[in-house]
Amino acid sequence: MAVSMACPSSMGTGSSLRTAMVTGSRNTILCRASESVARGEPFLDPTSSAAFFLRSAESDELAALTPPERQVLALIAQGASNRAIAATLTLTTRAVERRVSSIFAKLDLHDDHLHNRRVVAALLMRSHDGLL
Repeated sequence: MAVSMACPSSMGTGSSLRTAMVTGSRNTILCRASESVARGEPFLDPTSSAAFFLRSAESDELAALTPPERQVLALIAQGASNRAIAATLTLTTRAVERRVSSIFAKLDLHDDHLHNRRVVAALLMRSHDGLL
């Protein structure tokens, strides 16, 4: 069964999805998906696919952490200092420092002139929890 769609490429980049659907813009995800399916091919939206694979990678990375390390990382993600984490979890500051070092090692995070590994770890945790 042949499916024909009119998907002219004359739409501007700021058009709404409704307008794009009515005019059948080739630039819309809906149009590209329909054309792929009509050809019998699967369609994966690049943005959704990237988010899925990023989420999977984050989940795999965080799965390497022990429950106590996840507790510490959750507090880091809330902005807590090592001293505050120690007080909250009734640990010594040195014990928290060891857990933080272990978290950084397991997540393969290193400080450099562009990134702060504590901030990156916090963002990973917040992203994993759906807060970003």
